[in-house]
Amino acid sequence: RRCRGIVAGAGTTPLAELVWRSPFRHALAAQFADPRSSIVREACEVLTALATTTGDRFGKLAEFFVPTVLQLTYNSVAVMRDAAHGTVCAVLQASPAPRLLPTICQEGKSSRHAILRERCLSYLAIALRGWSKAAFGKGDVLDSVTECIRAGLHDASSQARVAARDAYAAL
Repeated sequence: RRCRGIVAGAGTTPLAELVWRSPFRHALAAQFADPRSSIVREACEVLTALATTTGDRFGKLAEFFVPTVLQLTYNSVAVMRDAAHGTVCAVLQASPAPRLLPTICQEGKSSRHAILRERCLSYLAIALRGWSKAAFGKGDVLDSVTECIRAGLHDASSQARVAARDAYAAL
C-alpha cells in the first residue's frame, strides 16, 4: 500500500529513479510469487499504477514483469487470475512495448493452458487496437503476431478462436 501511495503522489521523476533500481524491482517481483491472493492483488495494483504513471517509459519494466504476471493469468485462484489479467491489460494500454509481443505470441501459440492462449490473443487485440502502427514496424514482430493469430484460429478452445478472430479484426 505504501508503494501505491508513492506511485500516486510522487510524480514521474522521483518515481522513475525508484522503479529502475534493482532491489525495488526484485522485491515487487517476489510479491507475485507469494501464495496469498491479497499480496498478489496489491502487487498487481502497484504495477498497474506504475504503468499508467510512467507511460511509455514503462517498457523496460514491462519486459521484466509481464512474463511473470502472464503465468498468473491461468491461476486457479480467481482473485490472482483477475488481478493479473487486469494488470496485463493496463500495461499494454498504458505503455506500448513491442518487445513484449514475442513473449505474448509464444505463450499464445504454445501454452498448454487454454485460458492463457485465449488471454494472450486478447492481449494482442489490445495492442493492435491501441498502439501506433510504428510499434509493429519490424517484420519480425508482425510475422510473430500473424503466426499467433493463425494458430489461434485453429485452436481447440472455442474461446481462443473467438479471441483470435477479434485479434484478426484488429489487425
